[in-house]
Amino acid sequence: MKQYDVFISYSRRDYLDEKENVLPESELKTIIEFFDANGISYWIDKEGHYKKSGFVEKISEAIADSKMMVFVSSVHSNASFYTTGEILEAIDRKMLIIPVRIDNSPYSKKFKLLLNPLDYIDYSKADALHELLKAVNAEKESIARHEAEMERKREAEERRKCEELENLKEAERRKREQEELAA
Repeated sequence: MKQYDVFISYSRRDYLDEKENVLPESELKTIIEFFDANGISYWIDKEGHYKKSGFVEKISEAIADSKMMVFVSSVHSNASFYTTGEILEAIDRKMLIIPVRIDNSPYSKKFKLLLNPLDYIDYSKADALHELLKAVNAEKESIARHEAEMERKREAEERRKCEELENLKEAERRKREQEELAA
């Protein structure tokens, strides 16, 4: 079971100033507050793991523990080596990526072909946050349906194995009875 609904891929330059203070007008800050208010669990690198040893494992684990990725697309995130790696990791894991464009910068050439076909949320539109919530909830529901179907299949397989075992036991019992009668 995944620990987070969303992994947020972003550039720290869109979230923090040079003194590591949250930018008051940050779109990312607003998205985080909106997720908090709407019960969406998320993982975001607030601590600057990229500055610490073992960050590749930490980020990869966080992506693996998330149901989907929200890519906050900006001039900074599209130029970031790290967001490129995060996007490629999400694609490798076959995760849904929901791009949220906070400016009109083009996607990085490193992943442009992979993201261009995806629907994106235009942050400049008035209903952007509600569209984001709708997309996140739709994917959560899709994942829940898939997990429920997989659970039904596991239960059916378990029942089939139990029935097969009971049939084998019954056949063994009959065989013993026949051997006793023949003796």
